[in-house]
Amino acid sequence: MVVPDARQPGGPGHGDDGDEPRTHNRVTAAAVGTAVQVGVVHGGLHVHPRDQPGPPTGRAALPDEAAERLARAAGSQWRREEGRRRVWEPSPLPVRWRLAPGGSTDRAAGGSTDRAPDAHDAGPGTTGDAVVATGRLDDVVRVYRRLRFGRLVVLGRPGSGKTVLTLRLVLDLLDTRADRDPVPVVFSLGSWDPTGIEFEDWLIDRLVRDYAGLDATGPDGRSLAAALVEAGRVLPVLDGFDEIADGLHHAALDELNATATPLVLTSRTGQYEAAATATRPLIGAAGIELLDLTPDDVAEHLSQTARDPGRWTPVLDELRARPRTDAGDTLAAVLSTPLMVSLARGAYDASPDRDPAELLDTGRFGSPAGVEAHLLADYTLAAYRRPPHDGLRRRWEPEDAERWLGYLAWHLTELGTPDLDWWKLGAALGHRTRALAVALVSGLVIGLVEAIVVAALVGTGGLTSALGAGLVVGSLAGGAFGVVNRLAGRHLPAAFEPSRVRVRIPPVAGAAHAGIVPRLRWGLVIGLVFGLVFTVVRKFPLGAAGFEGGFANWVLLVLFDAVVFGPLFALGAGITMGLTAWLETPLDTRSAVSPLDLLRRNRANTAFRVLVVVPVLGLVIGVGSGLAFDLARVLLAGTGFHVRWDAASRISIGLVAGLGCGIGYAFSATAWGRWATLARVWLPLAGRLPWAVPAFLDDAHHRGVLRQSGAAYQFRHARLQEQLDRTYRDARRNRRRSGARRRRPGRRSP
Repeated sequence: MVVPDARQPGGPGHGDDGDEPRTHNRVTAAAVGTAVQVGVVHGGLHVHPRDQPGPPTGRAALPDEAAERLARAAGSQWRREEGRRRVWEPSPLPVRWRLAPGGSTDRAAGGSTDRAPDAHDAGPGTTGDAVVATGRLDDVVRVYRRLRFGRLVVLGRPGSGKTVLTLRLVLDLLDTRADRDPVPVVFSLGSWDPTGIEFEDWLIDRLVRDYAGLDATGPDGRSLAAALVEAGRVLPVLDGFDEIADGLHHAALDELNATATPLVLTSRTGQYEAAATATRPLIGAAGIELLDLTPDDVAEHLSQTARDPGRWTPVLDELRARPRTDAGDTLAAVLSTPLMVSLARGAYDASPDRDPAELLDTGRFGSPAGVEAHLLADYTLAAYRRPPHDGLRRRWEPEDAERWLGYLAWHLTELGTPDLDWWKLGAALGHRTRALAVALVSGLVIGLVEAIVVAALVGTGGLTSALGAGLVVGSLAGGAFGVVNRLAGRHLPAAFEPSRVRVRIPPVAGAAHAGIVPRLRWGLVIGLVFGLVFTVVRKFPLGAAGFEGGFANWVLLVLFDAVVFGPLFALGAGITMGLTAWLETPLDTRSAVSPLDLLRRNRANTAFRVLVVVPVLGLVIGVGSGLAFDLARVLLAGTGFHVRWDAASRISIGLVAGLGCGIGYAFSATAWGRWATLARVWLPLAGRLPWAVPAFLDDAHHRGVLRQSGAAYQFRHARLQEQLDRTYRDARRNRRRSGARRRRPGRRSP
């Protein structure tokens, strides 16, 4: 019989022999259900002593080292995030929980118990004939360590504190982690498509994205991320089951039930219970449900944290009143979650001239949903009424910031993900729009380079001729690279993923360079295509103007150039890509990857590649074309064809080819190029983002509007993203209607 692996902090199997990495077992619901009947008491909770981990041996040593570095990186990242969220500010809002209802947890165990696990530590209460354990934020780690199978479901209303609870759980587990305990890592589930990628493969992809160096390969050829996951050295903390795309919750729960991996899962209660009803609850899992705040909780918090607690007295009096008025009941329903309390405090602390008692105006709001919409809509404006954080002098106008954040919320909704990845900004635009942006930006830069080279080296026709040449070459090259961008997006989407390497000169001794040969092959193929495109771009103006020797001779020249430049570009591109692969080495696994750090690293890597492409490709093209034309001059002597290819032509063709291809490659086929073209030029021109996008994102993070999740940003809460998206769409719709009314001929009133 196959049972769920319990290799979690304190679980059975912890300290198993590490000579062979573990491959997760695929188990059937029936088999695991039988195992649960044997060992799970009351939804998966079972009290037992912690097993002592054994020392790492053999091939487990490499995953052990990677796990230790991952633990340090994850701890550093989430402690900073906890500080920014001010979880432990004076009088923090209490996060209380109780065991979830039976239908939300695995009931395969059957029976009941006369004592709930951890009841002595957390305090018992009763519901019907079952004893229900309750607890607070700092109790959850003790409960988790006593789970037999290490599987826990955390349920709650929107804004009830699920993310804060899991954050605290992760840090407490890291603080008390033994040598071979799995590393708790937070994964945002909103980006997972369970119908397209298996759970473990998705975990590996997320680890590679969010933590530096885990894409490095070990002696067995697997990546460190794969080795950690397959050896059970990662404890997935899966945040936001409810944020998985609509229609996929059933498939996601089936996929999680098909693996025995210990995990923690958070979700809004409704979405999880609907999926659990359609299939079955998470096998072998205990469940806890977060409780609402009480009026006393709210009063204590506001009295110690609000800028002017006296302004809240009428509101708090209404909340404490028995019986409460309709306005008091409405507000009590709203201020029952930490999210809404913090939004309310922030909104009125940022506007001293406004009275919190307006929240009691039933004529204005009418229902809890109306009050919540008001607080969500006001949150962004309130956040930007505060001064910028230390070190950033730029101040954003609240209305502008709300519009820009609205576009980001729309962008994420269109992509169906909560992860704001800088390299995907603009991805919600149409394919044609993205290709047009690349064509214009790369064409402008390449045309300027062509004009400068012609004016400096060729010197015929003066400035007008140089600008004309730049205009023609820039237009043609820009169009070509727009096509390259479109084809790369369709056939090579990995080209737009950020690189997670660093360049070392000289290269790291003993580093694995397995990627040199594949990169060399790709370089030969891509270079050949670029060479043929370059030939057409170079000869097109002559053909368009009517070549003096006739169309047939023009075709012969194009074919001759193709024979010369195709192989030369292939050779130059192959050398440059092989050289860059030789100089690259994986990042240090001791550091987590922040969005802006990853952006800066990719900018540096792209600049390095361009600096390699320009001299190498320029030298190959300049020298190679000179030799080819010298040979052609000898072979064609006496045939009536004259080959003119002086030193200036060789230098200019090398410079234009090297610079043009380097620039075009950077803008059309790299993650940083997409970012620079769309996020730094196109979207700011359209008014959808500010010009200083990195500074804006960093400032939004410090203001608490965005939060960091690995290498991506997310909105502080899904409801905030929903509100900003709705506001942005309404504004766009109103602008379109206004434009349509202005264009429509006026009508006379009847």
